[in-house]
Amino acid sequence: MAGKLSNLLGLQQHNFKEAVQSGDCVHVTIDVQRLYCDPNYSNPETGEIRGTKHTDDVAQRIAVVSTQLREFMPTIIVYFAQKPNEGLAHAGGGLHHLKETKSDILCAKTTNSAMNSGTFQQELKKLNPGLVIVSGFNASACVLDTTLHLRKNDYDVSVIKDCIGADCGYQDRAIPRSLNIMRYRQVKVVSSNQIPNTPAFN
Repeated sequence: MAGKLSNLLGLQQHNFKEAVQSGDCVHVTIDVQRLYCDPNYSNPETGEIRGTKHTDDVAQRIAVVSTQLREFMPTIIVYFAQKPNEGLAHAGGGLHHLKETKSDILCAKTTNSAMNSGTFQQELKKLNPGLVIVSGFNASACVLDTTLHLRKNDYDVSVIKDCIGADCGYQDRAIPRSLNIMRYRQVKVVSSNQIPNTPAFN
């Protein structure tokens, strides 16, 4: 079923609202963990603080958008773990702003791309979505690599541009560059105000 909405989601005919409301989608949110997003969380091993105001703001936006998207589709929460069996509560300090629900599918990964480790690829095959909607961190690493691997496997992909972040300190350059690479690979770039039932929707 991957790609079955290709007529609807063509580069010129893309109607994100209609795709979302069709229910043939899945929201994949990547590495929304305190270690990468929370400006008040320090790495217990190194003392490094990677979170910034930017990452904190993006994590809050992802939390709001995730709540809205759950009305239409399943959510897969992908998180980086040091070990394959490391639980979400301990990996990277747990989630930041984003709240897990009973219906969410949790997938640990140990590589940048969620397609290269853990159970993500198997869970995605079970859902067999026509469209994969991506949010999360970091734009130039895990988000980019996962998105490109999804396209390589013939999934239609949209990335929510104001729901991806970077903790590198130069996000104003890193995010646009990553989005340009995604566009070149025919990833559809949308914004959160295109999601039905959100306060910003128009």
